[in-house]
Amino acid sequence: MILRTAVKEDEILMNGQILRVDAGTHFILNIRDFHVDEEYFPSPADVSLERYNDPKQKQYFQPFGSGPKSCVGQHFAMLEMKAILFQVLQNLDFRTKSDLFTLETRWDIANHPVKPDRFQVRRRTEGDPS
Repeated sequence: MILRTAVKEDEILMNGQILRVDAGTHFILNIRDFHVDEEYFPSPADVSLERYNDPKQKQYFQPFGSGPKSCVGQHFAMLEMKAILFQVLQNLDFRTKSDLFTLETRWDIANHPVKPDRFQVRRRTEGDPS
């Protein structure tokens, strides 16, 4: 979620209606819902790295917000995620009984598989094929 405050009076179009917004009005923007809206991300459930070659898609994808009030920890978070991902992939082997692209998930603060028993994770040992 991102919190923002209108700096001047304006009008916005929402659900076919024009709404007047006074200066000082506070907004809570739910980025997750925005990222799964087909208006901005066609086929949002599909894993498609090519979508980020489109400048319009890059503009809409904002996991850390944007502009002067974007997340101050963005660069540290990205570095930390890469280091953790490297360690996880180097030391663990992941298997599923079914195709990951059809895996049913639920959302609360993060995305979770509905049936977690579908994942098998084991520690890699020396000599394991990559």
